[in-house]
Amino acid sequence: MPIFSTKFLRKSLLSVPWLFASAAFLTTQVHAQRQNTPGEINPSASSTAKNPVFPRRVSLGPAGGETMQLAEFPLNIDEQPGIMLPVTINGKTYRFMLDTGATTTSFDESLRHLLGEPVGKKMSEAAAGPNVETDFYAPVDAMVGPLSLKGCGLISVGDFESVRKVFGGVPCDGVLGMSFISRYLWVISWDDQKICVCESLAPAEKQEARSKIKIGPRVFSRIPIELPGSKVNALLDTGYGSVLGLGKDTFKALNDQGEIPKTVFVDMATAGGMRKVEFGLLNEFKFLRGDSADLFEKAMVSESTRTRLGLPFLKAYMVIWDVPDDRITLIPRAPLRQLRKAQGLPDIAPPVGVPDPRTIPHKVAVPSDNQE
Repeated sequence: MPIFSTKFLRKSLLSVPWLFASAAFLTTQVHAQRQNTPGEINPSASSTAKNPVFPRRVSLGPAGGETMQLAEFPLNIDEQPGIMLPVTINGKTYRFMLDTGATTTSFDESLRHLLGEPVGKKMSEAAAGPNVETDFYAPVDAMVGPLSLKGCGLISVGDFESVRKVFGGVPCDGVLGMSFISRYLWVISWDDQKICVCESLAPAEKQEARSKIKIGPRVFSRIPIELPGSKVNALLDTGYGSVLGLGKDTFKALNDQGEIPKTVFVDMATAGGMRKVEFGLLNEFKFLRGDSADLFEKAMVSESTRTRLGLPFLKAYMVIWDVPDDRITLIPRAPLRQLRKAQGLPDIAPPVGVPDPRTIPHKVAVPSDNQE
């Protein structure tokens, strides 16, 4: 869940030939008779009110199929550093960050008094720096909109003061981790500025098996990427502040090879406090999409405990993510200036001769084991 300020990075790194993230021009064709706008959540004809009542039946457009939408939240990602959702406890609403790189839901120290007595201690993985031992508590009667946190595993406690400082004072009272996220299908639409929570399309037995994985590496979802000289599975982490995080050895090797030609150390906020983390610009990497690939050039990367793709990467796509079914549909956004904006770059026009990516769906089976 590391967060950092991009101001220092822009000042330090924009002096080098800089970030141009682009999706490769893909060849897959969209069916010409499709009536749904790609990526749009379309309610059935019987549910079209401006203020819809949930649950309601919706079409998943390019991801295929229909399901029940359970909740919807505004997504003002340009006004806040992360995906923030409301969590209500004892009638009071707090702001929690959606963090697919966290195994469990975590409350800020200031909310510890709401959790009762700890039921034990466990080691929690930190994306930057060593793992930390934290107290764990039984679930409390808390609601994320209409969705309950009951049955979503144990709750940890962390100090989010450093996160709030990096956020510029924006409240952050905790994170919603995979123990909660893995119960649902998520639709993240940056252009529509909304995030929808739906029932999974996975068979009941698969959903039950997935829900039993409460902590450890298998709770995470990964997608294949190609680094210079190797192919790896990267963890999808909405709480990570750079495009790509690399393990220490991989980061150093690419730096030595000249693939990350210039680096700086930046203070990064984690639930364990501020940590110095090395950042740089990776010449290129590819997100592998079957027979084709999306190319990211001069991408902002940072040292991490494992390979992970952060929120700026996901902001280049419209996301339909069925976590229990281990399946994700990523639809490239256009034009290219949106990809640059996702990485905190100047909003400039793409070079002449570089085509904008087409909005086309591609379904990727998501490995959820511990392979990197």
